[in-house]
Amino acid sequence: MLLQHDATALHSVATASAGLFAGLTLHVAAVARPCTLQLGPHVCLRMFKRTQRRSKNLNTVLYVTTLVSTLAACGLEPLPGRYIALLCLVPVIPVSIALMPLNTRLQNPALTVATTIELVAAPLYAALLCTACGISGFLALVVL
Repeated sequence: MLLQHDATALHSVATASAGLFAGLTLHVAAVARPCTLQLGPHVCLRMFKRTQRRSKNLNTVLYVTTLVSTLAACGLEPLPGRYIALLCLVPVIPVSIALMPLNTRLQNPALTVATTIELVAAPLYAALLCTACGISGFLALVVL
């Protein structure tokens, strides 16, 4: 009986953090990055450098919280929706690893304007993929 309550609490934590992760990635992909790109390369780069670390840290905390709590809930009480949520969320890991060198290059102060725009626009597709994964994982936890 106690394990079922623990699994329910962990499921609630996973659902809340998955929803926040999905919302944050949706905001970045659909609002923040396109608006920043329209401001011009110099403002874009300055804003990106300022917000990148904060956004990355928040995304990481939400993502890890979602994965760990979902895995723990699966261990206590296996449900199909939890496994489906894990399958939806796992693709975020290789995408994030692939973006690490790109984000490091953006910290270089000697970037040209064209390179800056190219580098900032490139992760947009990755952000859309992370958004799709986050929303899918959230829906799997809520619906199934």
